[in-house]
Amino acid sequence: MGDEPDALNPGVPRRAVLAFAGVAALTVFLASCAPDPDDNAPDYADELNQLLRSTAQGGRVELPAGTQVVRSTIRLRPGVELAGHADGSTLKLADRTDAPFLLANGVDNVKVTGVTFDGGVQSTQGVSLQIDSSSGVTISGCTFIRMKHAVRVYAESGRSASNVVIDSCTFDDIVDFAVRVESGARDVKITSNTIDKVAKGQAPSPSAIYVRGQDVLVQGNTVKSSYDTGVMVAGDDASDVTIQNNTLSTDMVGIYFGSGARSGTVTGNTITSKRDFGIHLHDRRGGVVDVQVTQNTIGPTGKTGVEIEGVQQVVLRDNKISDVAQRSGSPDYWRCGVAISKLQDQAAQSVLVEGNTISGEPGQMVYGVLVTDNTQNIIVQDNQVEGARAASYQVESGDGGPYLVERADGSVVARKGVTRKW
Repeated sequence: MGDEPDALNPGVPRRAVLAFAGVAALTVFLASCAPDPDDNAPDYADELNQLLRSTAQGGRVELPAGTQVVRSTIRLRPGVELAGHADGSTLKLADRTDAPFLLANGVDNVKVTGVTFDGGVQSTQGVSLQIDSSSGVTISGCTFIRMKHAVRVYAESGRSASNVVIDSCTFDDIVDFAVRVESGARDVKITSNTIDKVAKGQAPSPSAIYVRGQDVLVQGNTVKSSYDTGVMVAGDDASDVTIQNNTLSTDMVGIYFGSGARSGTVTGNTITSKRDFGIHLHDRRGGVVDVQVTQNTIGPTGKTGVEIEGVQQVVLRDNKISDVAQRSGSPDYWRCGVAISKLQDQAAQSVLVEGNTISGEPGQMVYGVLVTDNTQNIIVQDNQVEGARAASYQVESGDGGPYLVERADGSVVARKGVTRKW
């Protein structure tokens, strides 16, 4: 109704409403054209780049205390540390600059410590600390605010990016990704960081931490809020990824693993989700993820605690799943402690669900464990389930199997083509 010409506030004349709209539009236009508060500040990047170039390997460049404005890219040098002052150093990218900000391109043994990076007000371009085809890079104790893809690790210069550490940093007011590890990156450690207010920009599924590399450790991080996902592992190049002992609070999915990703461990995490799944294992192509999901604390969640769709080789063991399906209006198959299902034509296969504690309220959780039709090689055993409204275990008939679903006492709920436990 609000888009129709007659749907104006009856207490305000139409001509007045249009006049107010014109003033609002003018105000927005004037604000967007307001003078850049940094217009008169010199470009500190020129001086800083000269200092970095003139410092020998093994040396250290310490920034002055206070805020320095930059308008062009700062280029890190091999074997040189860029360090903040003990009283606090901020590098602020001038508004509407749209530069990469800080770049390590084909350089090794670089450190950046104790610096605050303020991305300013930019357009849609990425505003990042970019690590391209570099090895032995440590980013520690830094703060990133108003950034897009704040720390980006990738390989576009002929060799991999490797041995990269991002530790004890703070990220706030971030667009799309706080840390983004892309194809061609390996041996990356993302540890003990705090991430807050990750918003959606152009990425279809923004995530506080995004991994598409190999041999990546995501450990001990705290995600206070993310518009979408906490940790996302996706893409054909993603493998040997460990997600361990993180605390993740998200609007949508806590941890997503799939879409070509293979081999990983998800253990010891604490996950809450306002509107979606706690953990989502998902692949439209029916790929082998080979992931161990153990000893996590999951809940409250908006939908199902752990959703397993179209993937192969999953172990879900010794997790505590509670207070699921808090979002109203979801269908029953999204209101479970654990759900195992096909995705389009791809069946979930070779899934073991064992030793988990699943609890909920009858008003929210419909099934404790749901096994849909057309799944294959499913074992559900030794789980404790309480509080399901319809059934603790629901197994749909169909063309699937083999499967074995047992209660905690060993009594059989459903069996097809399975004569012994795996």
